[in-house]
Amino acid sequence: MREIYKIIAFLTLCLLLGRGAVVHAAPQTFNVFSKCTDENEFECKIYSDLNGKKSVVLNYAKSPMIKKINPELFYMKSSCGSPCQIHLFIAPNKEDGTQELIAFDPKSNCLIESDSEKKQIIARKLFSKQKKVIANLKAKEFSVLPSGVSVYRFFKDESKFDDHSNFTLILDDFDRPLVTKKITQPCRI
Repeated sequence: MREIYKIIAFLTLCLLLGRGAVVHAAPQTFNVFSKCTDENEFECKIYSDLNGKKSVVLNYAKSPMIKKINPELFYMKSSCGSPCQIHLFIAPNKEDGTQELIAFDPKSNCLIESDSEKKQIIARKLFSKQKKVIANLKAKEFSVLPSGVSVYRFFKDESKFDDHSNFTLILDDFDRPLVTKKITQPCRI
């Protein structure tokens, strides 16, 4: 019994002594912003600022829109012509982007994009190269898609994630759903 009291006293002493030795890291400050050379925002640079150290993320962006997703992640959308768009996700010390974004789930960091050349809809975790094909657009159900165009445009407005990171892919034509496909947690690879 006496040994138990010694152990408890020793652990209590370690906790009390160790409490003063705990080093708290300074909170990290991270921000993403744009600076434009013209009032129409046709020529802009995108910068990140990590703890006061600024760096250029993108040298040329047209009409950028920047949104803070969480303290460690920003989303930037920029035009590169019609229908071309750049979608860039910016975190401290890393970026990930796509031109054919359909949807993004901030809860699971799951990104859904199309590959118009391969005629596929792909799911992948942000900052990961591991991809999972969730829809083959060569299948008969997708035969209504026109060929030779960026297909993400036909999915991006109505397709969405639910609260449990499940994804509903909706091919719509002027607000009329043509194909609906439910995918359970598409980024679980």
